[in-house]
Amino acid sequence: MIAHFYTAFSISSNATAQAPTTGVMTDVSLASSVILTVMSSVLFSSASAVLFLYYWRRLGRALVETRIGLVIFFLGALLTAITTLGCYKRDKVYGVYTLFIEISIGIILMIAGVVSLFERQSPEREIDDYGRPLIPVGHTHGSTGIVIWVITIPLSALEMLFAIGAATKAPAPVYATVEFVSLTQKLVQASIYYFSLRHKVPSPLMRMGCSWFLKTISLLNFAMWIDSIVTTHTDNAFAMELFGKGFSIVKSAYNALLIDYRLLCSLLFLEHVFELEDTRDNSIEAPYDLFDEPRPDRETMNSTSVNVEVVHYSGYGYMIGLICVGLQLVNGLQYLDFVGDWSNIFPILADFAVILFGLLLLGGSSPIENNHRKWRETESKAIDIMVGFMGAVGFVFWLMKSSFCFLWTFSTMSKPADKATKSYLAWTSVKDLVRAIGMLFQLHFFVKMGPHYSRNIGRRMYHLLVPAIMLALLSIFVACVIDQYNGRVEHLINQSHLDPSITSFFEAAAPIHLGFSLHMFLHFYIIKRKMSSLQYVHPRRDVHFSQVTESYGSNESGNGMNERDERESHIYSNT
Repeated sequence: MIAHFYTAFSISSNATAQAPTTGVMTDVSLASSVILTVMSSVLFSSASAVLFLYYWRRLGRALVETRIGLVIFFLGALLTAITTLGCYKRDKVYGVYTLFIEISIGIILMIAGVVSLFERQSPEREIDDYGRPLIPVGHTHGSTGIVIWVITIPLSALEMLFAIGAATKAPAPVYATVEFVSLTQKLVQASIYYFSLRHKVPSPLMRMGCSWFLKTISLLNFAMWIDSIVTTHTDNAFAMELFGKGFSIVKSAYNALLIDYRLLCSLLFLEHVFELEDTRDNSIEAPYDLFDEPRPDRETMNSTSVNVEVVHYSGYGYMIGLICVGLQLVNGLQYLDFVGDWSNIFPILADFAVILFGLLLLGGSSPIENNHRKWRETESKAIDIMVGFMGAVGFVFWLMKSSFCFLWTFSTMSKPADKATKSYLAWTSVKDLVRAIGMLFQLHFFVKMGPHYSRNIGRRMYHLLVPAIMLALLSIFVACVIDQYNGRVEHLINQSHLDPSITSFFEAAAPIHLGFSLHMFLHFYIIKRKMSSLQYVHPRRDVHFSQVTESYGSNESGNGMNERDERESHIYSNT
């Protein structure tokens, strides 16, 4: 009787204890998504309102003209990151939020801000109202606009394909609209920056307002960068179904371009913010250039002759680089069973080519050049940090990937596995390890050689090395895209039940490394572009442009012409 009473009391007590929680809604993901997206939308709207009040009546100076604005920027970056991570699975809510910020901030505010806050530079106004020199926004970023367009054009073409396909068969109701709006925003942003913003200066009394405007645009691109990383694989199934399995290789390239574009724009606008707010140096510093004299125009080039030897060396470099690219396409045929696993030697050769040619490019210093050696110049410290970060992520990615491959290789040796799997894992282990080592050398070359690298540039051999490195880096990018699309190791990683954090790292690191490879190609493309005028010989004098060296940039004067002639004769004798 007592036992029966105790049992009944225990059951009733448990029921009473659980009763208060049975009516509580534990799934609050929708509500939290709405709250987070509303908070982020209010943040962007408030930033636009503060900018309008500052432009209209100079209100809100405590925010715009102090470091509080920078603190709010970093808090906004944290909030937008949390919003993306917590809401991206709610397609409708997150889609509406994305449409709102891209239309209101990325298009409307971008156009209105550039028109209202900036103006063309004029000789009558050389300093602003704060006593600081007025220099164009893109004064020290001459090649960055080209890099943005090189990324934007293929990215927009691919995004147009997805948008057109989504118009008939979208994975989510707002997917097609988001794709079209995102495409428009990218084109508007790239066009305004390249053709307008980078040539303008802040309007009177608007220097800090321009800084606030650029912070807002940078924050938008940061939010969309987080979005590109988090949602990079959410529409892969849609791309496969719409365009076929073979199109996923293009989707991998699209993911890399998108991540690279958003991070590049975010850091570029943020660096412009720091330049506008910097009060320590009021002197106008001319942008670094390879020559003392301006770049020859078309009329000048028509009146000059071509240095045939320099052109020949450049042609040899392009030939070597194109061979590297073609070999990667041959390597891709292994996934169609046209060639064996031995073709993995071609990506290894491409990495070794970059290492060898890069060391030759850095190592041939003359004694005079060693005495005048300086730290590398840069167009953007923020972009340098970005590329370094992406390279570090890529190095860890390939090192971890090669480690897993070696583990799987040794595990299959003691087990009955087919020879094809053993051979593939062995080749892939070596290939990934060499790529990790190559990443370290690529980072070293990036640190040592700026976008206007000119040391030893007068040697004819270096006109061979630069295009060879440039196209060899492109071949590495092609090989990585092919592996990302069809590599068996990627399938093994997905099936290995790894820790979720490691799996997430692999998913994010793969497109980040592709972005690094693309940036390294563009980096050497800029160097090669700066060398293009060296193939011309002026008829008015006997000095060849192919013998121009970095010593032009030295601050020495007086007998500078004699010293330059000595350097040229020394270089010519070593060529």
